[in-house]
Amino acid sequence: MNYHKNVKLLKFSNSFGFAALFVLPIYLPYYLSKGITLTEFFYIASFSSVVSIILETPSGYLSDVWNRKYTLILGRIFQSIGWCVLMLAKDFSGLMLSSILRVIGGVLCSGTNHALLYDSLESQKKEKDFSKLIGAEYQYNFLALGFASFLGGFLYTINKDLPAILNTISYTVSAFLCLNLVEPERKTIIKENYFKKYVEIFKHCFLDRKDLRYILIFASSFNAFAQLILWFFQGYLEYLKVPYAWFGIIFVSDYIIRSFSSKKSSLILSKNGIFNSYLLVVFLLFIGFSFPALYFTVFAIVFFYIASVARGISLPLSRAVINDRILSENRATIMSIGSMIYGLVYALCCPIQGALTESYGLRFGMLGIALLFLIFQLFMLIKVKENIKL
Repeated sequence: MNYHKNVKLLKFSNSFGFAALFVLPIYLPYYLSKGITLTEFFYIASFSSVVSIILETPSGYLSDVWNRKYTLILGRIFQSIGWCVLMLAKDFSGLMLSSILRVIGGVLCSGTNHALLYDSLESQKKEKDFSKLIGAEYQYNFLALGFASFLGGFLYTINKDLPAILNTISYTVSAFLCLNLVEPERKTIIKENYFKKYVEIFKHCFLDRKDLRYILIFASSFNAFAQLILWFFQGYLEYLKVPYAWFGIIFVSDYIIRSFSSKKSSLILSKNGIFNSYLLVVFLLFIGFSFPALYFTVFAIVFFYIASVARGISLPLSRAVINDRILSENRATIMSIGSMIYGLVYALCCPIQGALTESYGLRFGMLGIALLFLIFQLFMLIKVKENIKL
C-alpha cells in the first residue's frame, strides 16, 4: 500500500472538516438567535458532552474491530446531517437534536482519522513521521478553519443561515474524499467480545499503566478547558459590542497563530521534554484565561492569542506522546477514552461556567474557570512527572 495516498486524502478530508466550521466564530450568537437563553445553550453543550462520553469508547472500539475508513465516512455523514438540522432548527429541541447528531459524527471520527494515519505509516515502517505529519496537518486544518471563520462572520451579517449551509456542504465533500482511502493492514485486529476487550483496555490505561492514565487525563482536561475559551471569547466580543463581521477576522488571526504553533510542537517536545513542554502550555493558557478578565478592553484580546499558542502546541504534542505509548490495535479505543475524559470534564465545566457567568458576570466566570484550570492541571502535571520518564 502506498501510504502517501492516505496521508494526502486524510489531510484534505480533515481540512474540509475543519473548513466546514463557518459557524464557529458566531456559534454562540447563532444559537441565541434561535430563541434560546444562555443557560439553555450550556445545557445543550453539557448534554452533548454526556452523549459523547457514552459513545466515545464504543465508537473507538468500532473503528478498531470493523473498518477505520468506513467509520470515518459514517462520522462525516452524521456531521453533515447535523449541520443541516441546525440550519432548520427553530427551538430548543431542534438545536438539541442537531447537537446530538454532530456528536455522533464527531465521536465516530475522533481518534479514527489519526489511528488510520498511524496505521498507514506503520505499514510502511514510517511511524517516526507521525509527529511531524500531525503538526503539519494541524497547520493546514487551522488555515482552513481560519478561511471558514473569515467568511463566516461576514456571511452571518448577510443571512444567518449561510454559514450552516456551507458547513453541510463541506462535510459532505469530506465524506466523498474518505471514499478513496485505503484501509491499511494491521498487525492485530481485535476480535474478542466487546465488553471483555473494553475492560481489558480500560484496565490497561488506568490500572496497569499509570503513565497513560495521567497523560490522558491531563491532555483531555486541558483540551476541555481550552474549548471553554471559545465561548468566553465570543461572550467577551459581544460584551465589547464588536460587530459580527469582525468576529471572523479576529478568529482568523487566532487560527493562524495556532497553525504556526502546532508546527513547532515536535521541536518543543524534543528540546524541552514532556514535563517542561506541558508546563509551558498550562501557563500560556492560564494567562489567556485570566488576564482579559482583569482588563475589559479591545486591547486585552491579545491575551486570547497567547492562549492560541498554547492550544496550537498542545494537541499534536499530546497525540505524539500518547501514540508512542500504545499499540496499534488499541489505538482508536484509547484515543476515544481520552475523548471520553474530555467530554466528562467539559460536561461538568459547562454548567459551572453558565452559573458563574449568569450569577456573577463575565469577569467572575472567566477568573473562576481560570483558577480551576490552573489548580487541576498543575496537580495532574505533577502526577505525570511522577509516573513517566521525562
